[in-house]
Amino acid sequence: MLAVPFCLSLAMSAARPSCASPAYASGEQPQNYVQNGGFERAGESWGWTCPHDWDASTSLDSTGRNAHSGRNSIKLKCSGVITSNKYGQIYQYIPNLAVGRTYYLEAWCKGIGVGSNELLSTGSKWQYHANIPSGTFGWTHIKVVFTADSTNETIMILLQDTTKVLWVDDISLSTEPIN
Repeated sequence: MLAVPFCLSLAMSAARPSCASPAYASGEQPQNYVQNGGFERAGESWGWTCPHDWDASTSLDSTGRNAHSGRNSIKLKCSGVITSNKYGQIYQYIPNLAVGRTYYLEAWCKGIGVGSNELLSTGSKWQYHANIPSGTFGWTHIKVVFTADSTNETIMILLQDTTKVLWVDDISLSTEPIN
């Protein structure tokens, strides 16, 4: 077991075969503004907050089953006292966006016993968001399309309910869909 500060954990797994590359409007893969979106450098570039009265745990999963691509994914768990206006979040600050430009925030999620109110989000007061499926599900693509109203945004995965385990991988933010 690996102790990682602030309720953050990593899931290690064998590399997955890559899918065919999509055709991009520009002809080249667009810039991904997210740093370490595949968690191949552990929790580098990411922050985590959770209420002090939540029972959240961390562990290293090296079973070889829990990454969408590469070796790692982020593994989130939450149980215990869940009340309104409390949430846990993994987040990253993204600078240098163009105001008025359309962006695609994407992630791959997989879960067991995921709560009904978990989000992939950005924007003031989470105004741009997509619900992560609840229950138990395999790797699922989640996408939020938004127009930047600031040059700086914070992207986040929010946990607002009891969740047995949620893996997240391949998070990207770009001007064209990447995933």
